[in-house]
Amino acid sequence: MANDFLECLTTSINDIPGLKMRAVMNYPDETESLGVYALPGGRISGGDMLGRVKMTLNFEIAIHTKSIEIANNTMWEISKALGDLSLDIPSQNGSYEFESLEPEAPSLNERDEKGWYLFILDITATIITNKGEIANG
Repeated sequence: MANDFLECLTTSINDIPGLKMRAVMNYPDETESLGVYALPGGRISGGDMLGRVKMTLNFEIAIHTKSIEIANNTMWEISKALGDLSLDIPSQNGSYEFESLEPEAPSLNERDEKGWYLFILDITATIITNKGEIANG
């Protein structure tokens, strides 16, 4: 069974009330878009005698838009929602147990010559998987 954390994270973002656009599991495209994708640098940070593995995974959320106001507001709303200590992102297929999620502050990454802004928000997730499960990250 494949690890479904990235799918569940994307669903959690799309469940945030009032967002101006829906997130997809991919880099944002050339149009107005919101993407969620894995970053390198994840690591195994522990395990137990039952074969369960604690993993720390890195993800990035990026928004591509011509409106700096939409970009800024959207990313801060996502950061606020994902930073809620009561947040739970359960697996839909039982491939992991959610432990925690730590968002960084959103930031402007780029403004191109055509007036498009790219804001990013990096997050670190800690999940527990069964030995041999492949994590999306």
